[in-house]
Amino acid sequence: PYGRGYMLETGEVHSGRHAIRCEATGDQDGMGISQIIRYERPDKRPIIVGGWSKAENVGGGGDYGLFLDVIYEDGTPWWGKTANWTRGSHDWQYTAEVYRPEKPVREIRAYVFLRRTKGKAWFDNVFLHRGGLHATQVRVMTDFPRSLSGQRIRARLTQAADWQAVLSDSDGRELASSRGRGETLAWDWHGSTGSFPTALRFTAAASDGGRLDLAIPMAIPKRPQNPVRAGYVVWGETSMRKVYPTEAPPAGKRADLSVALARNESEGLQIAITTADRQTLDEVQVTVDALKNERGDVLPPEAVTAHLVGYIYVETPSSHPDAPSVGNWCPEVLLPLRPFAVPGGRTQTVWVNFHAAETTAPGTYRGRIVVAPANAAALELPVSVRVRRFALPRSPRMKTAFAMMDGFTEATYGPITPELRRQCLDLMLSHRLNPDDISRTDPPAVADLLYARDRGMTAFNVLNLVPRPQGKPLWTCYAELKDYPADFNDELAQRLDGYVAELRKAGLSKMAYFYGFDERKEEYDELIKGICRFLKQRYPEISTFTTAGYMYQKRRTTPPDYQDYMDWYCPLTSAYDPELSARLRQQGKQVWWYVCCGPWHPYANFAAMDYPSIEGRLLAWMTYRFQADGLLFWHVNLWRPNPIIDGTDPYLDWKPTTVWNMTGDGCLTYPTAAGPASSIRLENIRDGLEDYDYLAILAEAQGRETANGYVERLVKTMTDFSRDPAALAAVRDEIADRIEMGR
Repeated sequence: PYGRGYMLETGEVHSGRHAIRCEATGDQDGMGISQIIRYERPDKRPIIVGGWSKAENVGGGGDYGLFLDVIYEDGTPWWGKTANWTRGSHDWQYTAEVYRPEKPVREIRAYVFLRRTKGKAWFDNVFLHRGGLHATQVRVMTDFPRSLSGQRIRARLTQAADWQAVLSDSDGRELASSRGRGETLAWDWHGSTGSFPTALRFTAAASDGGRLDLAIPMAIPKRPQNPVRAGYVVWGETSMRKVYPTEAPPAGKRADLSVALARNESEGLQIAITTADRQTLDEVQVTVDALKNERGDVLPPEAVTAHLVGYIYVETPSSHPDAPSVGNWCPEVLLPLRPFAVPGGRTQTVWVNFHAAETTAPGTYRGRIVVAPANAAALELPVSVRVRRFALPRSPRMKTAFAMMDGFTEATYGPITPELRRQCLDLMLSHRLNPDDISRTDPPAVADLLYARDRGMTAFNVLNLVPRPQGKPLWTCYAELKDYPADFNDELAQRLDGYVAELRKAGLSKMAYFYGFDERKEEYDELIKGICRFLKQRYPEISTFTTAGYMYQKRRTTPPDYQDYMDWYCPLTSAYDPELSARLRQQGKQVWWYVCCGPWHPYANFAAMDYPSIEGRLLAWMTYRFQADGLLFWHVNLWRPNPIIDGTDPYLDWKPTTVWNMTGDGCLTYPTAAGPASSIRLENIRDGLEDYDYLAILAEAQGRETANGYVERLVKTMTDFSRDPAALAAVRDEIADRIEMGR
């Protein structure tokens, strides 16, 4: 047994006579079963682990699945190999994964458990095989609401085989089938009118005689009753909360909309349009009337922009407690607005962004948002925009290093024209982000830097400290130790002397930094110190910057006069130590932090598109609270292999990158025919940077302790913070009131 053990079940089984049941009540609780398997003759055969489980209200966080700790013949471990089921409530569900050991395996410690979460689960027909033909990573996901009965089916075979997948209904009638050969099954069935599949049969035959026959039951999705009984309803929502296309308007939700913002600030809101089951809206147009304040001042047309929200399918949910537990269409991309349709029983969202220029007159601007379908009566929503008396600075107080990589831009759009370059710069700058690239191997054009500086840029990377790559790769993250030539520093000098002279002449060199050695380990230490020593001697005003976490952690025990020639350290947010960082700042260092495909819940992150939107905003509050010197994100345009989005359908055939169950990591912008477009995540990051400016303005007038008092109402620790949009909005309004009172 594991933890509190397990309960033997006879009434609820997948097959046979017995199953086990486990229950968990929270972070410190768990139940399960374990077994140790030892091999007299260790070998490297693949390890296939899987089984069936049924769930009842299993929450996010913790573990719900199979777990293997593998011990190699030489005694070294290979920890944490897992096969997980989806959360929430579901009938019997199959899961399996294959792992291919690099060395002979002596022992496997296998666990089946439900721990550090809440809920109840049953387990049956659990297996561990060494080799053979098996189906792994099997996912059967509804395509609703793009289609009523459509399915998205994914699987991987443990070896190449001829396979067939068949969908059938409750009468056993075949609805559709697909065939193929190889190790991967990816089949999207768009459904048929009036028919719902209730079973999937997956068969395969390998050339070595291996056979597979897997039957997976499918329940017709239970959908909550649509409260919109006729016509359609329009409702408003904050920018800090995702509105899924399966959502209905909450009871009592008001339709009037309002935002408040400082001058030189942007703020968004959402308009959700929900149709009755039998009502399809055609050619819907959304317009915003002229907005006037009490004195008759009018917000100019360019101060209001509207976008159609586009949805991306998340096949691998993140297991965040506040995210959907199954595959889903996630609201993400802000597409150019055009007339659109809303099929019956769906919700379509429009994002409206308001911007107050530095010269905008203060006051409350009022007007209407009009939703006008071609085949139904128009609806109007009152909207108000309060413009505060103070303005945010042109340059944000919080430093950032978010990488928009030229290689990916060129791979999608072709050669970067001056117009496209300005679009990329403007997209980042309008979101108060430095238009940067930590991976670049050629320095940026000085003219582009001057353009960006005049529009708020505060820092930029000169180049990544790697040998010049051969050919033209999409990007370069790091280089192997063996690839650094003995004359690397001389080569750097040849490339940089003239360029740094240009930076100095333009007054840009003090904004510059050299980035390098991305997440490298201590075997790079002598190389790093040698290169950085050379750079600091030759270009002393240009900072050195790394995410090599060992360098930061090493400073826990090094004396104050220790010199590694690194100016800016950048640990993962979960590895950030406020006391160590404060000590390093006293020595003249900066300590930034970063997120990527980690850390996971309960830490805040925006790398996964199904994490709550507000977490991207709150990271700026945390940056202020714990005094990190800046925030780094490795990539905002990981677009390959996707084409330019045409925007004719809000349900996008986009294949997002998924790393460690974090779908969307590396992609905060999207390519459209009109140019790179923003995302809901990027909008919330911008709003957080603006919130940081509020705090900085208040601190300048009334002290950092005053500003921190407001932050602490939302953020107690890195893992204990409010995700309530109303709470954040209330605190922000109080800060703005206090700033205005002090002026």
